[in-house]
Amino acid sequence: MEHRTLVDVVAEKLLEDIVAGRLAPGDALPAEADIAAEYQVSRLTVREALTMLRTINVISVQRGRGTFITPPDQWTSVEAIVRAAAHSTGNSIASRQLLEVRRLVESGAAALAAARRTDTDLELLRGELDSMAAADAAGDADAFVEADRLFHTMILKMSGNTLFAAVFVPMGRVLADARREGLCRIDCARPHAGHAPQGARRRRKRRPARCTPGHGGPCGPDPG
Repeated sequence: MEHRTLVDVVAEKLLEDIVAGRLAPGDALPAEADIAAEYQVSRLTVREALTMLRTINVISVQRGRGTFITPPDQWTSVEAIVRAAAHSTGNSIASRQLLEVRRLVESGAAALAAARRTDTDLELLRGELDSMAAADAAGDADAFVEADRLFHTMILKMSGNTLFAAVFVPMGRVLADARREGLCRIDCARPHAGHAPQGARRRRKRRPARCTPGHGGPCGPDPG
């Protein structure tokens, strides 16, 4: 299990505020003392957390003015960019770029996997498809998302190229979380997303619409 320090927790909370839009690009961050009071940590902890975000260019310091949020297209962390895209609307540039990367990574990995797979690999893939079908029948959204994630992870591993997994894993983790919440975000574009469990579809219908199928973007039709 990954060990998370208090600095990690504060950096994570600040990043969540940014990707959720509570702090927008160009906004100034609150003063260190205010952040420390809000999260009940020391100013040293806040300073180290801000250093983490500055390292991946999520924030920048402007001398004499303060610390400001930078646009996601200037960030250098794949996971942070993916999270920003997962929170964005279908017309977002980050959202579109994420979808393009996913298509390239998954189609390339699938082509290599088809050439390099073993009979054992095929059996494992069939097992995850069976798990998805069982979860669908049971209306178990969590089980469906997990089997779906494992299915795609297996294809990446079958490709024999470890860089595919390094690029895709952050995407898969964030998008799986979004699907578990039942949100109609980027992952709606996955080819079999329309076959999500009944329970997942019911949960999506109860949520306010965040994107409109048929109007382009991640939840619209695949432009091919």
